Amino acid sequence: MSALEPLFYEHDPALIAAASLTTLRETLAKEGESVPSWVRVYVSAGRRDSIRPADLVGVLLNSVGLHRGSVGRIDIRDAFTLVEVEATDADRAIKGLTGTTIRGRRVTARLDRK
Repeated sequence: MSALEPLFYEHDPALIAAASLTTLRETLAKEGESVPSWVRVYVSAGRRDSIRPADLVGVLLNSVGLHRGSVGRIDIRDAFTLVEVEATDADRAIKGLTGTTIRGRRVTARLDRK
């Protein structure tokens, strides 16, 4: 069980992910470290849902408004997908993907837990 799981019952997971990323950025800035330039976003649909990289890129570019250079590697697994995005665009990507329907499947997105 994740330490954050109880929060998911009361708050939107995308907002929790965005707050986590903001906290990470603030902590790293205080310690004089740089924020990672790329982060992985977990998307709750995968190969079983017939998701293709073009579907995700289309949503991120057309619906969310990211630039092509802000989207990196897309790793489609059986039950989920990992999408690399620039750290500065992670909040927008998570909020934009969550609740979107891709190939008939409503998806959620959050920062990937390594």
